[in-house]
Amino acid sequence: MDAVAESVITEVPNDTPVHEGDLTLEHLLARAQAYGIAAEQYQAYADRRWGRGWRLNPHGRRRAWDELDRYRNDPQGYLDKIESELHRVS
Repeated sequence: MDAVAESVITEVPNDTPVHEGDLTLEHLLARAQAYGIAAEQYQAYADRRWGRGWRLNPHGRRRAWDELDRYRNDPQGYLDKIESELHRVS
């Protein structure tokens, strides 16, 4: 795990609510990477799931964060879901 991912996990514990304005794309990508998901893969999945504007919109970033949080105990299952969705749409 790299320093960015460690800092995100340390700074924003899973059970701590994060205000929408506080979430950045970097937070989301670091958390995805901590789950073993490549940043490019996660962004491709999220673009298809929520549209390209998700990363600019605080509400869109919050939806992405909430989904990441739901899979905090099953990161491999989330990776499988992402790979399946990307493969299905290709």
